Amino acid sequence: MRLLVRVGGLLAVVAGAGVAAGAGPKPAEELERLKAEVRAVDDATDRDLKPGASEADRLAAVDRFRRGVTPIARRALAFAEAHPGTPEGIDALLFAERLGARVRCDAVADAVADLMARRYLDRDELLPFIRTAWNDLTVSGHVEAFLRSA
Repeated sequence: MRLLVRVGGLLAVVAGAGVAAGAGPKPAEELERLKAEVRAVDDATDRDLKPGASEADRLAAVDRFRRGVTPIARRALAFAEAHPGTPEGIDALLFAERLGARVRCDAVADAVADLMARRYLDRDELLPFIRTAWNDLTVSGHVEAFLRSA
């Protein structure tokens, strides 16, 4: 009987730990937060690019935009790495690619191409990426090699 009580107590602790571990934000919520952060950076940049702003102010606003969005693109890429094969993971990967293209960050574009090649080369999830990368005139050599293999 004592053994049964101890095993039951241990199971309750293990089950409770599993529930606590799963208590974090859901993937869709995490991804939406990343997108909201980009919208906030976009809004701040729009405010900085008011008509009549000097060229120096405009260049500074664009630089702040790039410094604000590049880390978000990297976090979206990390999110995609952590959620392989899920709709949110694929969406995050495409989101990271779009952000990397917007800020002209070849490191993000190359990392996206690598992840796509490792996980989705033979799957339809690749099609939006191929369309975007194909139409982007500033594709890095790394992405170009990926497109040739796709």
